[in-house]
Amino acid sequence: MQHISQRPISITTDYEKAVHNVIKKNFRRQQFRVVSSILNSVCGDKLTSPHGLQKLFVDDRQVRRYLKIFGCLALIPEQFVIEEFEKLQVDSPDSLDDFVDYYEDNFIGRQVRNQRRRAPRFPIAIWSCFPRLDNQLPRTNNSNEGWHRAVQHSVRLNPPIYESIKDLQMEQHATLVMAEQLQAGLVKKVKRVKYELLDEQLQQLASSFDLIPRDLYFKRVRALFYF
Repeated sequence: MQHISQRPISITTDYEKAVHNVIKKNFRRQQFRVVSSILNSVCGDKLTSPHGLQKLFVDDRQVRRYLKIFGCLALIPEQFVIEEFEKLQVDSPDSLDDFVDYYEDNFIGRQVRNQRRRAPRFPIAIWSCFPRLDNQLPRTNNSNEGWHRAVQHSVRLNPPIYESIKDLQMEQHATLVMAEQLQAGLVKKVKRVKYELLDEQLQQLASSFDLIPRDLYFKRVRALFYF
């Protein structure tokens, strides 16, 4: 971490709790965000496990609709997440009860006495993507995964440790050079047209959150994603 700015604007990561603990220890005053699809991260194990929801997700339209709405909670203002979760908790089909309990324990916080909630494993503030829309910041870790795949293809399998260190040093140097070029405006990161369009649509939709009925907002968010 010696090469990382001591005052980064934000730090992006995925759902690795050990990484979160390291960030909290070394950057106590900085904000970090989880940037991967909450539907994939929250629902992934539940959908693909032997006793999961995959068949229901495919066969039951109502189950599919509610699972998608749970994923959409990452795209509403943080202060409304618990309110909308509680509505879903009441209205969702009984077949999703185990999933709802899992979601509540890990991402909302189990309700205890006096309407209070325990701290969830992943606080809302770190997985809500809504604040990132205005700042045009990434909502997923796709670029990180792309970098990882590129590195895998550029080095041989099972290299000696010193060769691995050399490869990582070269990659770090290239990354720092690219960062300096981006800051200087010498190069520009290019997105695919479909992702540019998606970003614009999401930003427009986010700006309408207080102007349209909540059901319509969720319907439009679901329509933008093919999950």
